[in-house]
Amino acid sequence: MDDEMINRKYNQKSGQVTIFIVAGVVIVAIILLFFLLRKTSDPNIGGSEKPDPESFMETCLKDEVYEVTEMLGAQGGYIEPKLYIEFKFEEDPIKRKIAYLCYNQNFYLRCINQQPLLLKHLEEEIKNQIKNDTQDCFDSLSTSLDKEGYVVEARYRGFNLELKEKAIELKINASLVLTRNEETIREKDFKVRIPTRFYGLALIAREIVNQESRYCSFADLGYEILYSSWKIDRYNVLGQGSIYSIQNKDTNEKFRLATRSCILPTGFG
Repeated sequence: MDDEMINRKYNQKSGQVTIFIVAGVVIVAIILLFFLLRKTSDPNIGGSEKPDPESFMETCLKDEVYEVTEMLGAQGGYIEPKLYIEFKFEEDPIKRKIAYLCYNQNFYLRCINQQPLLLKHLEEEIKNQIKNDTQDCFDSLSTSLDKEGYVVEARYRGFNLELKEKAIELKINASLVLTRNEETIREKDFKVRIPTRFYGLALIAREIVNQESRYCSFADLGYEILYSSWKIDRYNVLGQGSIYSIQNKDTNEKFRLATRSCILPTGFG
């Protein structure tokens, strides 16, 4: 074997080793970059970026809020209905207690609105159900910031809740003073918006009650024609009134309610 062939094989092996070394360096760099980006892009707390308490609170609370609104929607706006009818929908495994929002126990007479301040009532129901969760989420926020190396001064004073057109809005009366590396950050009065169409469902429920109490019925077909993003089904229960199911076609959120208005005695009409 001559010197030229030996040099050629040596150069080939040397080139292959160089390729493997470069590939290894690239792989290590990609792995390091992945972990670096994951750490610094955390929207809740993390890394060198400024803390975002509102995003943290939204992430922490939204599942609880959705659970509560789903339960309220399934039961006529009440966690524990007192005046209700039991009814089983095809898609449900069990019967539901659906609150009468408009009711008259007598025959022939128009129903009486049982919850004139429906929106306010729903806000209070949601607020009562997530009160402890909101406190716990704020405490968890403080703990997370402490783990990030901040010296944390946290004060929580409660919150207000309001139904908006496309969201449930929480205004959290709280403050944070964060100190790290001789830098101090002050945050207070956090606003959290949780997307939902629950407000629209409540408005339609209120309109149904208003029409039932005035005219003994609701023009559901006409309403659907005017507002095509909503689906309204009505079920008549002999001697007990009507059950309405309202659904937003985009989000599939639902609200169900019962009415008993202008009922005829069994066997009439």
